[in-house]
Amino acid sequence: MSVDSLPAATTLRSMDVLIGCADDPVARVLTSLLGVAYLRPVLDIGTGIFGDGQARRMGADIRLLLPGACLVCAGGVPGLVRASGSQRATVGAGRQSADWRVERAGSLRTLNQVAVGLGLRLLEDLVAGRIAASTWLRMDFDADGVPSLEHIPVQPNPVCPVCRVSACGDETSKQLPLRFA
Repeated sequence: MSVDSLPAATTLRSMDVLIGCADDPVARVLTSLLGVAYLRPVLDIGTGIFGDGQARRMGADIRLLLPGACLVCAGGVPGLVRASGSQRATVGAGRQSADWRVERAGSLRTLNQVAVGLGLRLLEDLVAGRIAASTWLRMDFDADGVPSLEHIPVQPNPVCPVCRVSACGDETSKQLPLRFA
């Protein structure tokens, strides 16, 4: 079911942790928003492969967001475009094409497996008490196919449009133009 449906929201609010690996930027932000609204940690995993041959670039963003931070605060979501009057504005850094196939070369199971493995390690460390703050890992493969891992600080924004619903719980659905009604 879609994350913006009432049955999904009802189910998600009872979870201890929300995990999102959606290939849809709106679903990713909505999952993050529900985590913020219900004060639940969110593990968001996104992978991408761009170009081909020697020009191919691939990598992943693995973000464990604790209450007080969201995907918009933690770098945005590539591909998310919102209407702003007659202009289109991208939320976060990323591509602006509505057709992801134009820029994204596809998916690779082994890349996804590595990203999910790192995400699960973050969850294990959260449960073990070794992680006390939101954590963003960026994995990038260079032109020779060698991976690197970067830890990027998450800086929550006090005026973030997503974080404004922090701890609003069920009241959040009244503030959103979703199918919750």
